[in-house]
Amino acid sequence: MRSIAGLDLPHVSEENKLRRVLSSALKSRLGHLETRSELGQYWDAAYFGLNRVKVFQDATVADQGEILRLC
Repeated sequence: MRSIAGLDLPHVSEENKLRRVLSSALKSRLGHLETRSELGQYWDAAYFGLNRVKVFQDATVADQGEILRLC
């Protein structure tokens, strides 16, 4: 788990006690749900109002995902 609570911790190894404690606490509270942050997306289209923009609506799913990843 490289991202904890939406924060990237590249300097912390997988074996680090802090990472293990945070990962365990988050999993116990959130379960094992796939999050947008794991997909590289923190916000959905509705958050930015993109779901109402014609160009976004006409984009492929892959393009929509890339747009959201860049937001």
